[in-house]
Amino acid sequence: MPVETVVRLAEACPTIVGIKEASGTMDYTSQLLSSVNPTRFTVLSGDDATAREAILAGAQGVISVTANVAPALMAAMVAAARAGDLAHALIALGLREDPLDGDHAVKDCDRGAHEREDDAIRHAGFPL
Repeated sequence: MPVETVVRLAEACPTIVGIKEASGTMDYTSQLLSSVNPTRFTVLSGDDATAREAILAGAQGVISVTANVAPALMAAMVAAARAGDLAHALIALGLREDPLDGDHAVKDCDRGAHEREDDAIRHAGFPL
């Protein structure tokens, strides 16, 4: 849905108080976050692969698939990201470096979201 439509609905309908944003693109998420009033309209990430970046950019939280099998890890990541603490948000997910930086990002994107979710599940101690 175009950002302009979301903004128009948020302004015209007081019962619409938020959105689960699952486009998976930070360009769209950033545009949405900068276009809505965060005290009146909640933006929740709906994409585990970009949730950390979305929260660091201003999303209030995440509706997560990974949290079903690794709730403590996702809760720790969300808390750290909401505090603006990138280092601890990475550590919470068992990462030592930012997967969206440099060469690592290219390798990680090639792997795909499902493989990254599998990594989080394994890190939580669950066999696949």
